[in-house]
Amino acid sequence: MPLVEKKYFSRSNLGWGLWHITESLSQLVEALEINDVDASYLDRVGHEKKKKEFVAGRLVLKELLRYYGMAYKGVVKESDLKPTLVGSRYQISLSHSHDYATAVVDPENKTAIDIELVSHKLIKLAPKFLTDEEQAFCQSDIEKLTLLWCAKETLYKIYPGRGIHVKENLFVRAFPNEKEGLMGAEIVLGSQKWLYQMHYLIRDGYALTFIEA
Repeated sequence: MPLVEKKYFSRSNLGWGLWHITESLSQLVEALEINDVDASYLDRVGHEKKKKEFVAGRLVLKELLRYYGMAYKGVVKESDLKPTLVGSRYQISLSHSHDYATAVVDPENKTAIDIELVSHKLIKLAPKFLTDEEQAFCQSDIEKLTLLWCAKETLYKIYPGRGIHVKENLFVRAFPNEKEGLMGAEIVLGSQKWLYQMHYLIRDGYALTFIEA
């Protein structure tokens, strides 16, 4: 199945896509026309489900890059373990959860993305990753809880270093009670602060967030 959603944002020229994984691994590999770079990483992935997620995420990138007139040449991981496009300085981020894979591409600015299955298990975990104010905002709303989890995972991905705590350094502001919109988020570390605009979506029982600079 091809992309179920694809969108480009005129302000930043960021591209975002979402893939529903319904194909076999062989079908996905054939669609990607996998190269040696990706094949070398895929060989290290043990479980077939994880292999399918790996390939589907790269298929999203391949489709998104067409808009920019670029050929997809593979993804490598640098020393900081962040994914990087081969032969391009475009910024990317990937995520997957169960039957979905998603990715973002930004020609200039750092970006990050996360997708999670909406889950009741987060009710018990909430005190560990949410501030009192964030918990009061969510109450027992599972979609909001999952969106905040996604948002903090997204912040964690975009932070350039280590040593940050999800509850003490990553913060998400209240956002409209809609299935899609924008939220404010920030990383605070000592006297330093990084502010971000983050898109959020609820799709087919999944929560998704990504940063647009």
